[in-house]
Amino acid sequence: MRPVVIRVAAVALGLALIGSSCSDGGPPSGRDGAGAPTATSAVAWERPAEQIPDLDPVLRRRAEEGLDAGVEYLADHLDEIDPASLGVVAYLARNWGVEGLDGAGVLAASSDPTDHGARGFLLRPGHPDADRLPAVDADQESSFEYQVLARAMYCDDVPLPQTWVKIARRAAEGELLERTHVGYAIVWVRELGCQMDGLDDLEATVVSALTQDLQSGDGIDDASLTIGSALAYLGRSDLLTDAWVERIVAAQGSDGGWSPDGETDDGSDWHPTGLAVWNLLAATRGSEGAPMLQR
Repeated sequence: MRPVVIRVAAVALGLALIGSSCSDGGPPSGRDGAGAPTATSAVAWERPAEQIPDLDPVLRRRAEEGLDAGVEYLADHLDEIDPASLGVVAYLARNWGVEGLDGAGVLAASSDPTDHGARGFLLRPGHPDADRLPAVDADQESSFEYQVLARAMYCDDVPLPQTWVKIARRAAEGELLERTHVGYAIVWVRELGCQMDGLDDLEATVVSALTQDLQSGDGIDDASLTIGSALAYLGRSDLLTDAWVERIVAAQGSDGGWSPDGETDDGSDWHPTGLAVWNLLAATRGSEGAPMLQR
């Protein structure tokens, strides 16, 4: 979640640009039909029913207690969260009926998208009326955030290019944060009813890779927390294991939040706390099946 990346949810904040690896996609197809788009927005999509993981009862109680404290911390720090990430927090409130976080949507919608500079195109989760893909310069067109994330986020306005799956797959094979955010983008494409050849295979590849990511390592930090949130958003909360939830609970600070590096005494921050809350919601509660991108 940090400016302007929906890391608690979905858009990349400080991700490195893909650079030349994104150049295959070329500039986005225009609304006048230029280029060779293959996506449409004519297909309704119903989110598959989620399965909550069967956690150890003692761990579940600890996770629920940690979740309550995390929500309280996040609610107390809403004024520190950037508008893009506020839109994701609002999604958590809608999807799991979280009292105390419903003010996030009001704060996000009250901000002016034109005040957020080059990456203002990532603000749609907090601005339901922001349904037109903004024009950007050539440098921005080649960025991961634009080529993969923004194009997915506005595929109902401008059809995805034929190369989108190829570019997204290449990104998913790289750094962890790009892989998790490709997971978010896949769901945006589905939520908006867009069609794209190869999307099912891409999703299966990303889920498999994220499952391996989740099972590796023994700590928790800002980046690793995106693994669980991406799997949950992809409808695979059932893959959140006891060991994973234990790692999250153990990393919680005494103030109810989580720190970027996972150290309990290193100072909590709203961004990893939002991600941890997302993980614990997915691991302990059934969702409402609400979309992140409202239309």
